[in-house]
Amino acid sequence: MTTHTRRLAVVTIALTLSASTAGADGAAPRQHRLSYTVSSQPVGGGVDCDPTTPSRCIPSFQNVWTYTGGMTGTSYSSGTAALGSDGVYHAVAIERFSGSVNGCGEGTLIIRQTGELDPTTGEATGSWTIVADAGTGDLADASGGSVNGSARDEPVAMIRC
Repeated sequence: MTTHTRRLAVVTIALTLSASTAGADGAAPRQHRLSYTVSSQPVGGGVDCDPTTPSRCIPSFQNVWTYTGGMTGTSYSSGTAALGSDGVYHAVAIERFSGSVNGCGEGTLIIRQTGELDPTTGEATGSWTIVADAGTGDLADASGGSVNGSARDEPVAMIRC
């Protein structure tokens, strides 16, 4: 896996807000602002190219993430990226988080990630959003995402549950 692909995986840390609905018991969800840290371990990936035009390649990546702080647990993510005409890699990934979220409880979340990496500067930005109605346990009705999108900023999330 190239350094650029590994950096691209870092992009997938940041979050965006999504709307939430009332819980099954009719109570309005509460919003929680969480700080957390996350570390990534690449566990796979590769590069698939168009056999008719080898310059058209799409790197894939798989990572195991370890969360500590307001979100505590582990997750597995898998995604792909493409180099745009702007010289920036554009990535998408899906992540399955298993653990606990302060103020919400324990369970699993499915997280949709998007991000960009400028291989020239190393600047990475991105966002992630909890997929509605795809969680389990106490996190079954969770929604939300982060409030910052730069990989150099401390990750902060706004999660409703």
